Amino acid sequence: RWVLAQSVVEPSHEGGRWVTPGCIIGLRYSGETDTERLIVSGLRHGPWIPLHTTPLSPMTDLGKALEHARLGDTIRYETTTGPQEADLVEVND
Repeated sequence: RWVLAQSVVEPSHEGGRWVTPGCIIGLRYSGETDTERLIVSGLRHGPWIPLHTTPLSPMTDLGKALEHARLGDTIRYETTTGPQEADLVEVND
């Protein structure tokens, strides 16, 4: 109930086009052909994490770089090994 009370309706939200909490995204890293599937979630374990997806905290550098990202965007962020770049190729609510 508390979560619902804190929710805000986003009238311009176009499902499946931009990254929101709980959505599953597909990233294709520069120079790769495979797509990595992640679920944007602060929860790392549980039955709500779909098979073949990796939880992604919105508090990580990648999670922060994905904030307000739209399908087709190129995401750039820093890691301990240097800058990374990936294309956002899937967004599923």
